[in-house]
Amino acid sequence: MSGTVTADDLSVSDDPSFNKSDFLRTKALKLSIHLWQYLLFRKLNVDEITIDTPEAVRVQAPSGQWNFSTLGAGSARTTASSDKLTLSMKSLTINGARLSLTQGHGQPQILDDVTIQVKNFAPGSAFPFSLSAKLPGGGTVALDGKARPINPGFRGN
Repeated sequence: MSGTVTADDLSVSDDPSFNKSDFLRTKALKLSIHLWQYLLFRKLNVDEITIDTPEAVRVQAPSGQWNFSTLGAGSARTTASSDKLTLSMKSLTINGARLSLTQGHGQPQILDDVTIQVKNFAPGSAFPFSLSAKLPGGGTVALDGKARPINPGFRGN
């Protein structure tokens, strides 16, 4: 048993101590998951996440803390270790993103037409990724590689 959810014109508010505007806006999101695995075993097996034309604002305070460090902090709940959710994802694709990066009180650096692709993500495992973007001043960058496993305790500070 699987399902697909699509949504248009989504936004996520930023931490008000960083910014009064949205942290993330996107024109379209598509999510395909296996519901049976989630309901029975608390395993979220994602076939595909596709995010089209998102705009994201990343801000780092002079203290070094990023605006995404507090995402979900207000909704955290204590769970028993047997109640933890396991996430795996076959494909994550972000198309045509616009990223704004600001450090301290500096001017924002804008990356346009950012495309990110992640394949076969699972906790504790390395996973392949690719990234391409247009840089300020007319340059481009493209990266392909394999990312190390992500530390589950990482909060971005």
